[in-house]
Amino acid sequence: MQRSKLLWVSLLVIVLLATAACTESDLDDPDTGNVVLQVLGINNPAITGGFGVCTNTVPAVSCLADSDCPALEICNVGTDAFCTVTEWTAQLQNTPKTAQATTSPFNDVFIANATIFYSWPDGTEFSRTKTISATIKAGNTGSVSFFPISQGDIVSLGTTVDLRVVFNAEILDGTDITAEGGADLFIENCVPRDAP
Repeated sequence: MQRSKLLWVSLLVIVLLATAACTESDLDDPDTGNVVLQVLGINNPAITGGFGVCTNTVPAVSCLADSDCPALEICNVGTDAFCTVTEWTAQLQNTPKTAQATTSPFNDVFIANATIFYSWPDGTEFSRTKTISATIKAGNTGSVSFFPISQGDIVSLGTTVDLRVVFNAEILDGTDITAEGGADLFIENCVPRDAP
C-alpha cells in the first residue's frame, strides 16, 4: 500500500514538472503570438574609403585630416577618401508555430524598426534605432535593408565593431515580437562625412 501511494505521488510530480516545463517555452506561450520571427543571416558590407594627400609634400604623405600633415599644409581629400556606408540586408523568416498559423494577413509580421547595439574595441557602447517598414508574410522569408551606422556615430577608423541587431515587429492582433542577430562592422581608414 505504501509503495502504491509513493508511485502515485511520484507520477503526479513528474506530470506537474513536465507541464510546467512545457508552458515556459515561447512556442507554447499564447502571449508571444502564433509565429516566430527568426534572423537567417545579415549581409554586412564594410565601410570603405581611402586617404587624402598632404599638399606640397614630396614624396606624397597620406592623411585623413589637416592635423596629419606638416605645418602650413592641408589634407586634400578626394571623393574616394570619404567613408562610404552601404546598406546592410537581413534575411528574416516568419515561422508559424502551428499549421493554423499560416493564414495571411492575420499572422504576417510587420517590422517597424531595428535597434542596433554597438560595441567598440575601446569599450564605447551605445545603441540607435533605425526605422524599417517591411512585412514578412506568414510562413515566408523576406529581406529588410538598413544603414548599419550614421557617419556621425563613427567612433574610430580602421577597426571592427561588434553589432547586435534587434528587429522589433508585431502581428495583426498587436502582439509584439522580436528577432535578434549580429554581425561585425568593418570600418576602413576613411574620412567621415555628414551623410549615411
